[in-house]
Amino acid sequence: MSGDWKGSPGADLLFIESPESEVEMRRICDTFRGVVPVLSNQIEGGRTPLVSVRGLQEMGYALVIFSVGAAFAAAQGMRDYLKTLATCGETGPAVDNMITFDAFNRLIGLDEHAALEERYRLPERGCPNARVR
Repeated sequence: MSGDWKGSPGADLLFIESPESEVEMRRICDTFRGVVPVLSNQIEGGRTPLVSVRGLQEMGYALVIFSVGAAFAAAQGMRDYLKTLATCGETGPAVDNMITFDAFNRLIGLDEHAALEERYRLPERGCPNARVR
């Protein structure tokens, strides 16, 4: 951690890039406790130690983000799927590691989107100046 906090009018949150030990993380929270809320960015494989949400709360972090973990997991899932396709020539062996078609549609709220589409659908009107060829 470098520099001194001079404060900034209107600062809602403080983020210090990449503390490299839990000791350093605690020191950051202790230094700014009661001054400004502190954020932790947890990146699997990054320089900052991975600490549980409870552990981060106990240290004094006000907010934690897991900014890329879901993308890392999705990338691994896509890699595994494509490796199965390339190796086996089919995707059947990958099905047990996939969400089902219906579950995916529920996850993305497809029925709700369809209802909104229907609710806001414009009435069909022919174009009065259109020429049929």
